[in-house]
Amino acid sequence: MPAPTLRLSPAEGLAPLSAGVEVEGPGEPDSWNLSLGDGRWINGTGSDAINGTVNYTKVGEYTLRLIVSRGEFSNSTTGTVKALAQSSDGVRKLPAGTHNSFRVPDSTIYEVGVIAGETIPYVFFTVEKKSLPSGITPPPEAFAVYEYNEVTHSRVSDSSFNGATLSFSVPKTWFEEHGLIIENVVLYRYHNGSWQALDTEVLDEDATDVRFSAKTPGFSLFAIGVRASTPEMEVEVRAAPELPEPAGTPVEPESTQEKIPVWYGQAVLAIGAAYLLKKRRL
Repeated sequence: MPAPTLRLSPAEGLAPLSAGVEVEGPGEPDSWNLSLGDGRWINGTGSDAINGTVNYTKVGEYTLRLIVSRGEFSNSTTGTVKALAQSSDGVRKLPAGTHNSFRVPDSTIYEVGVIAGETIPYVFFTVEKKSLPSGITPPPEAFAVYEYNEVTHSRVSDSSFNGATLSFSVPKTWFEEHGLIIENVVLYRYHNGSWQALDTEVLDEDATDVRFSAKTPGFSLFAIGVRASTPEMEVEVRAAPELPEPAGTPVEPESTQEKIPVWYGQAVLAIGAAYLLKKRRL
């Protein structure tokens, strides 16, 4: 008995989810058994009764298995259905040009905002906390990293969006414990083998957390870090102190030249005058 082809439509959607089952294959089975992946089975005879609808009310991923038999021969095939949580706010049709925000509960990156560059019939975002993968070093300009997060989406590429923002929060205690400056927080994106610093701004804060927003051209691995900063050196220029004026009348300093007695000078003049008189008489 050849293996049949099992098609499920839709294979992914919000719970409660109704998925259509369509089976194709050569030959006519005598009997068939369909496991719905949650403990339920549907059994029947004849190929026409196989096609129908299966329902899932609980969130989860279910693997369906179809077994077809004819005489002593049998074969099987499988398919998967994903029933997603309504509260994830992640599955939505996006008209072209519209701005849409997706809340992410219990996550440091708590909101993903996108502008649809085209009509997107279906999109689902996932944010997952990660450890730094082996072979990747931390952002070189980051003094400290609070957390790594990977943001992914389904059924579309980054080119389907004309812009995106990520909103995230960091507890104040982390800044206080490490002596870090809130204004130096930067969201880094790892793309094409290197880290890129994204335009990041402070949104607001409350008693426990500070919230930030960053623009990103796409989705991949992100690091919430604090850029190292060197405080500016403050140079204080002080004027020279003024010396106090001396008290009393200033005293002129004595000359270091040797003093000539007055009588010595008078004697020299007398000798000079006698010499001149004698010269005239000659």
